[in-house]
Amino acid sequence: MLLALLTLLLSAPTPVQVTSDLNKTCSKGNAAACDELGNRYRFGIGTKRSDARAADMFKRSCRGNDASGCADDALMQGLGFGERANPEAAITRLDKQCKEGLNRACGNMALLALQVDGADRKKAQAMMEDSCRKGDLESCTNVSAISWHAGNFDKALKYGRAACDNGHADGCEQLGILYLASEDNLRAASAFAAGCDLGSVSACTHHALSLLDAGVDTKKAIALLDQSCDLGEQPACDRAREARDHASKAARQKK
Repeated sequence: MLLALLTLLLSAPTPVQVTSDLNKTCSKGNAAACDELGNRYRFGIGTKRSDARAADMFKRSCRGNDASGCADDALMQGLGFGERANPEAAITRLDKQCKEGLNRACGNMALLALQVDGADRKKAQAMMEDSCRKGDLESCTNVSAISWHAGNFDKALKYGRAACDNGHADGCEQLGILYLASEDNLRAASAFAAGCDLGSVSACTHHALSLLDAGVDTKKAIALLDQSCDLGEQPACDRAREARDHASKAARQKK
């Protein structure tokens, strides 16, 4: 039984492999795969973060009639990625999908509404919280971030946990940042590790830094920083170099 479990764990695809497989599937016309790939580019999950590539994937997905892809394409339209920002037009698109029952559209509409002058912020935040309760994990992460900036740490923690505990990589990074802010370094490291395991390049960088700060497993920390560096995180490149220099200096002093 143990051997079978170890074999399964060792054979499980890495986040980078999953992203590569999604790329191939999307190229073959699978609209749902294009939407998932777009979100990986948007958040930097197993690949270099790129809003431009995310926008392109969402457009492909929407052209393939994937409802979630269209909701994410509208979000990019509202934010101005891949085209000139037009939040009003995007909200109109998302409002139609939301009324048809697409929870992703409701969450995206709430996020855009918060950026429109004169919008009912209280109503938009309530919609975002409702989207979270209905399973849109990005909404949970967004509620957490908004609550933190508004000074409501307990609410931020509640929604950050909801996102991370259900497998949202960006939510785990957000949760780690919250724990760091409260100087709970152990829980922060655990949250960053969870986000890293889910493929978040940024969470892997944070996890590596937490290992270095704790003075444990420098070798793993450098490996994680190298991985993040390869996937476009320049700060990770700098910290990897610093960590190597420090390790080399420490080794020389022991001789």
